[in-house]
Amino acid sequence: MTVVIVDWNEPEVTLEAVRSVLDQLDGPRTEIVVVDNGSERTAAGHPAAELPGVRFVRLAENAGFAGGANAGIAAASGEAIVLLNNDARLEPGALAALIAPLAEPRVGAVTALILLDRAEGPTLVNSTGGEVTRSANGRDRDWELPLSELRRPAGPAPAFSGGAVALSREAIADVGGPFDERLFMYYEDTELSFRLRRRGWEIRYEPSAVVRHRHAHSSRAGSDFFLRLNERNRLRFAVVHGTAGILTRAYWRTLAGTASRLLRGDGRGATRRLAALGHSLRHLPQLVRSRREVTKSATTPLRELWGGTPRD
Repeated sequence: MTVVIVDWNEPEVTLEAVRSVLDQLDGPRTEIVVVDNGSERTAAGHPAAELPGVRFVRLAENAGFAGGANAGIAAASGEAIVLLNNDARLEPGALAALIAPLAEPRVGAVTALILLDRAEGPTLVNSTGGEVTRSANGRDRDWELPLSELRRPAGPAPAFSGGAVALSREAIADVGGPFDERLFMYYEDTELSFRLRRRGWEIRYEPSAVVRHRHAHSSRAGSDFFLRLNERNRLRFAVVHGTAGILTRAYWRTLAGTASRLLRGDGRGATRRLAALGHSLRHLPQLVRSRREVTKSATTPLRELWGGTPRD
């Protein structure tokens, strides 16, 4: 088993994540790979690289979560690969619980019960895996639900959260490789989830694998960067994996959102959506080729994957 943690300019935070893994290692069969995404703060060295059992990979520039995770997966020797956000912490027993279902046939990924790491107030759910709405809007399932109200048992999930997931190396190879680095970050986990499911691999949710997460600690949810990539990648994902109805609603959401923000005088919000639309149209030939490649090897019909999709 290999645990991969991607860092960008947060060595102290990453060190806490690494230590949460070291606290529950099961012996020499486990390794930790820390990928530094060209951080300025750690150009002279990373503190995690000094810890026993940690392999360190430094990239020349920031390749985003997708590129950093792919570099870690390429360096990993384990057949089970656990991805853990650098701002996440494993609760006791989480690592063993996360990888156990991978021993079952056709389980390609296991997503954790991720809780929001808050200093006060009731414990809230960050994610029980991902889900996608009818306009291809990806989101965390059970987001901000009080943990005391969560009744979701272990079982299939529409998508995994890249914040804490165990991946099967066999499954990754079967779908043509890990994350699409053109997404940089956001929707890269949803896109890989759909490739896995279209090849007949199951995404499993495991509630006994508990992880605490400082949500959007690095990328800052609500920032212009977050919103711009989120809108752009939603359309990219929709072109590759959406049905005709999903694709229509995805573009309509962008157009309606643009008009709404223009009427409200939110020029920046409108510009972000127009930029996402322009990006998807410029890259449409490339996206259509990707769609054809995935469809050619798919064993599960798209309509089956999108059945029961929630509304926005």
